[in-house]
Amino acid sequence: MNKARMIFSVLVMSLFFSCSMPHHGTEGGSGLLPLQLTEMHDGMNSLFKPAEYSIVFSVPETPSDYGLGETEGGWASFEEADYGYFSLDGNSIPIRDRKTPHSQAYDGMLLLDRIFSCPASPSDVQLQRKTRAGENLAWNVFEEGEIWEDVIYMSGNELKPNKKDLKCVMITDFAYVMADPSTTSAELEKMKEISDFFEDKYDWMVSLFCEPFDLDGNGKLIIAFVPIGDTFGGYFNSSDLYEDIYSNNGDIIYLNQDYLLTDSFELIKLGGIHELQHLMNFSNDVYKQKDYAMPAWINEGLSMLTEYLSGDDYAKERAWEFSASGLAASGEKSLIEFNNESVDYGQSLLFIQYLRLRFGDKVIKGIYDSYANDGYQIIEDATGVDFNTLYRDFCIMLMMTGRGLTTDPRYEIPAFSASPGDPDYTGINIRKLIDDCIPGTSPSLTDHRMAPYSFVLVPWNGNVTEIEYENTSAELSCFTL
Repeated sequence: MNKARMIFSVLVMSLFFSCSMPHHGTEGGSGLLPLQLTEMHDGMNSLFKPAEYSIVFSVPETPSDYGLGETEGGWASFEEADYGYFSLDGNSIPIRDRKTPHSQAYDGMLLLDRIFSCPASPSDVQLQRKTRAGENLAWNVFEEGEIWEDVIYMSGNELKPNKKDLKCVMITDFAYVMADPSTTSAELEKMKEISDFFEDKYDWMVSLFCEPFDLDGNGKLIIAFVPIGDTFGGYFNSSDLYEDIYSNNGDIIYLNQDYLLTDSFELIKLGGIHELQHLMNFSNDVYKQKDYAMPAWINEGLSMLTEYLSGDDYAKERAWEFSASGLAASGEKSLIEFNNESVDYGQSLLFIQYLRLRFGDKVIKGIYDSYANDGYQIIEDATGVDFNTLYRDFCIMLMMTGRGLTTDPRYEIPAFSASPGDPDYTGINIRKLIDDCIPGTSPSLTDHRMAPYSFVLVPWNGNVTEIEYENTSAELSCFTL
């Protein structure tokens, strides 16, 4: 194995070294302890303290979305050559027992929704709307009790298309609520609770994101409760905004009626606003006539952020669980490759919320305002910062925040350090998640694969220069406390 030509590490030194080391610049505020990004040499081993955790992370030499194209789901898999490898032979150490992430609804929350690939370019949608609107028509306009015939919906793990008649069971200021004609009074009561929660958040979401497209010109959304089965909570299907064989030709979100009277009710309550962000997100792509829909890792991060900011108690629990899953990533899971697993949702939530806390709500508008197709370019447009730099800062923040080591706003995020009962607490305390939920012993880290834009938390007591890297076009870096 060949050692990397250059290994970067942020050194968090004791006060003993603070007088002799230059201060690393910040975006405002000064660090309690100096930080230095420096090239490592063998002679610097003595500067490192034994570490309970290190984080090894990977960035490619040039930012890239690695596979934006026509593959199933919109994304190609990483090629073997895109991976880096590192070894930590014999340096893993056991740490005290860790808690296992668990909540009453943990299993149910892992499958909130599904992403459906776009049947065509978002730029095609506006042409359809202009043509139909040119006929001075509005469709999908219902009276309460009216039947909507042959509604197409997806169900089961295999996402099988089905057709079903739905009845308009409720009309609100913003939506038609459609459901099975045999819906019970108990189910209607739960639908009303979801609808009230949805309506309470609607204006806030419009201000944060954008107005839905209103393809059908009816001035409302459609919330369709359909029998998806014991699989996932709901979905948005962009095909509904095209002339497509699976299209219902409207601005629609689908929620799982099978979950209304189960322990998974809170899941679909949040599902309404989660899926609404997806609808707004795709509407934004249509307004901008983009060639591709926004990449799933950003899109899902924004939907998870919507839940996280809703103030709902269950949303805080979900944020904790998903974040724990994201932090337990193996290093083979890239931030920018989304596979609808809990680790994908967790990493996307952590990264998007990090950007929001660092740059403010304006970064969300910046993401929506970008005309770029590549995810990394969207983030650079929104922040004005190089994506590789942002990803490094994010990884270093995971290790530093909440530990009293710095006030540098890139690495110390107060809202990521709050505890239950604190005014800033919204469900994520990164230090506690790492200390309580990440496994206390690491697996074998010989020839460990690292995808671009991935990280792994390593229980390790060695020196940074003992890490060996090979076979990579990416820069692999280690930060240790």
